[in-house]
Amino acid sequence: MNKKTIPQIIFDGLAVVIPLGAVAYLFLRIIRIIGKLIQPLSHKMGIERILGELTLTIIATTLFLIFIVIVGYVMQMPFMNGFRNAVERIAFKFFPSLERIQAVAEEKARTEIASESWRPLILSSGGRYQPAYFIERNEDLITLFIVKGADVKEGEILITDVKGKQYVEISHKEIKKSNSHYGKGYLTIIAKATFIELELLR
Repeated sequence: MNKKTIPQIIFDGLAVVIPLGAVAYLFLRIIRIIGKLIQPLSHKMGIERILGELTLTIIATTLFLIFIVIVGYVMQMPFMNGFRNAVERIAFKFFPSLERIQAVAEEKARTEIASESWRPLILSSGGRYQPAYFIERNEDLITLFIVKGADVKEGEILITDVKGKQYVEISHKEIKKSNSHYGKGYLTIIAKATFIELELLR
């Protein structure tokens, strides 16, 4: 990893903090505006007495979040593609760090979708057991993603010969649960499992 200078680190921090701060400021301003708009109605209905001064803030925040969700759904519709792209270009122009945040979020989503399509298993080789995902194989070699760490997305790629190895398939729930507990639960799975030759995995 390349070391960054102090000014570069400060700039990177500001590139994230400034747009987030701007969004937070606008959010609070809109909440206050909505609160003022609904205050006469809430006063007539006696809603203000439920939680005191927090009532208007809670109602305004809820209404604003509902509005955001509705807008988000509408923006996903095909006829809004052009408008959505134009809005994104304007946002990225004024806040370049938003593009980086979006790229990270999209990459995470792609990884999650891909991992759900992989087949989780426990690989057995030479008395060693490793939780892994089956990616692909040919006649002689197999590609596995060996899981390391509490997050199932942390690990390394293993391309190995299929001969002399065994495996047992497990569920996505089992591999995620055991890894989130730093391996607790794998011994129970292994004790009950019937391992078969890796050559049979297709």
